[in-house]
Amino acid sequence: MIESSIVTLNGKIIDYAKGTPASVEFDFERVWRHIKKCPTGAIHFIHVHPQGLTKLSLKDVECILGFNMALGNYGTYWFSIITFDNSDLFNIKHTCTIYQCNNQKDFYEVSENPQISNDQLLFLKHLSYGKEIENANI
Repeated sequence: MIESSIVTLNGKIIDYAKGTPASVEFDFERVWRHIKKCPTGAIHFIHVHPQGLTKLSLKDVECILGFNMALGNYGTYWFSIITFDNSDLFNIKHTCTIYQCNNQKDFYEVSENPQISNDQLLFLKHLSYGKEIENANI
């Protein structure tokens, strides 16, 4: 399993990345190009953690603080952690921890979530588990 991410703007994927077993990086320059075209859109940074790791890591906190500085007065955005229950590519049962963030140093866990579609979950699942599944003895 490797970490992966997508960034959505108004529900549409504007960036995705495959990382390593312990890290994934967002392409902030690409995200920024989209944000400049849609300065009031709903931004959602979504990434996959290994099973059981549902809370923010130190890297996640540093990432949020960096986004807060970079986004300036943009407003509210969301930062979510997805953990899938197993490595079955077509089983998207998961846990989602969502943080609402703003242009200050404030961020907090929320229960209402911006929509993450099943297609987006399947895409993340393939990014994180695809090679593992391709190499499985099926």
